[in-house]
Amino acid sequence: MKCKACGTDITPSSRFCPGCNTDVGFPNVRMAERSEEREALAARLASAEVSSKASGCGEVLKRFGEAVVSSKVVIARSLALVHDLLKSEHFLYVSFYKQVASLQITMRTWYREHSRWMGEE
Repeated sequence: MKCKACGTDITPSSRFCPGCNTDVGFPNVRMAERSEEREALAARLASAEVSSKASGCGEVLKRFGEAVVSSKVVIARSLALVHDLLKSEHFLYVSFYKQVASLQITMRTWYREHSRWMGEE
């Protein structure tokens, strides 16, 4: 893929153009727009339809598909986690990135406090 602004080659994992720093979009979205990915998704959906009908769950898959079409956000998490999110008013979903940022802040704070205690400052 080439940057539409400057023509620099964009790697599949890049979010910004290395040449002009233009936002070239989320890599996973760009990948999902490729015809090979769309064909693979269609094949997986067809397989899921066959499996769900064979196990008597065709209606469940149909309702899920209708819900996805009208959804605003899709998260790829375990069914148990999604169940807990929907069941509880107090259960909080925190993304991996928020967890890492929180841990970094905690570690910096811990280091500052303990380096003073150990006389390193």
